[in-house]
Amino acid sequence: MKRLTLLGLLSPVALLAACNQPAPKAVAPAPQPAPAPAPAPAPATAGAAELTKQGLSACADVLRGQGFFVTDKEIDRPLYEFDAIKENQKWKIKMSGNCEIVLQKLD
Repeated sequence: MKRLTLLGLLSPVALLAACNQPAPKAVAPAPQPAPAPAPAPAPATAGAAELTKQGLSACADVLRGQGFFVTDKEIDRPLYEFDAIKENQKWKIKMSGNCEIVLQKLD
């Protein structure tokens, strides 16, 4: 009830002036330190290509072009690893990210 009484005492001009007061200025938040960038993974060898599933398939195609029948393939960082057969012999083959044979041995 007191509010109504107070509003009744104020003139319409005073009420309008009270409502048109400028809003308080917004205070900018304190600057936050930038988050530290995540460290990039170190390449296993200089100039090594990123190991991806597409790269794995591309390297398997290279082996097929050399007469191998690829039976299994996987990414074994920092190399691609393949099980393959050529001339009825089982082979273990490891290739770099740019499809160069690093290790080739009879299994």
